[in-house]
Amino acid sequence: MLITPRRIDLLTGFLAAFAVFCFVMAAADFQSSYCGHQSNDQHQASAPAQPNATGGTLSGQNADQKEQGKHAKPKPSLACGVLGFPGAVVAFMDHHGGFFVGGFTFFLFLSTTLLWRSTERLWEAGERQAALTRDSINLAREEFNATHRPRIGIRGVHTLTVDREGFLGFVYVNRGIGTAKITRIGCAVIVTEYIRNAPAFEVRNITDVELKSGDSEFYEYNPRNIVEFSFGRGFDNNSDPRDTSSTAYFVGFVAYEDSDGRQRETGFCRKNAPGTDIWTAVENSGYEYED
Repeated sequence: MLITPRRIDLLTGFLAAFAVFCFVMAAADFQSSYCGHQSNDQHQASAPAQPNATGGTLSGQNADQKEQGKHAKPKPSLACGVLGFPGAVVAFMDHHGGFFVGGFTFFLFLSTTLLWRSTERLWEAGERQAALTRDSINLAREEFNATHRPRIGIRGVHTLTVDREGFLGFVYVNRGIGTAKITRIGCAVIVTEYIRNAPAFEVRNITDVELKSGDSEFYEYNPRNIVEFSFGRGFDNNSDPRDTSSTAYFVGFVAYEDSDGRQRETGFCRKNAPGTDIWTAVENSGYEYED
């Protein structure tokens, strides 16, 4: 059976009521006992002394009994009835002083033990409440960071040619809230019909770019195979400068840190329409993501 605080309170109340009942009954019994002794003593004191078989008197025997018991605890003088009950309670406690001192000491020990236990439970409850408060604060911080965090997005992928050398450029912008510290940028161009293997990214470490909310930066990438794709093999022979039979994928990522130093990353995948400079996002691609 589970012991709950309510059951402990009920048990404590029952024991207290039982103790009070026992005390009242004992005091009433004490009153009735000594009230009767007082009546008998008064009756004996008023009776004349009578001789006994040895020639003595009862008064002489009473004197001897008084001499023998002069060191004994005197009997209390109690009034009978309800009006005498308060005095009987005082006399009962005085007559049994050792018992009440011991009982009080035990009660004090029990109360101290219960107080210590209650304090320990209060401390445990405080620890649990503190843990819940910390969890709530952490959850609120995570929710705040989730809504007030930088988000890097990719815009405007372009093909550039300078002196028959091909470049790819794109703009990355902070679309979120908070400052993003750019740490790395990786890019790869794959000339194929479908991406079958993981791209071999050419990674560059970035150390001096921090984007506040709404800020943007242009990144230029010079892939080794973009020249062949952009101009075709017959460029020097003044033939068709485009290889219209091939498809190119521009894949990359931008790694950055938020204000808490948490590492985040945005990936992108763009597909080039053969014969054009248009790069469109590849839907349902595993390379398009935001951490």
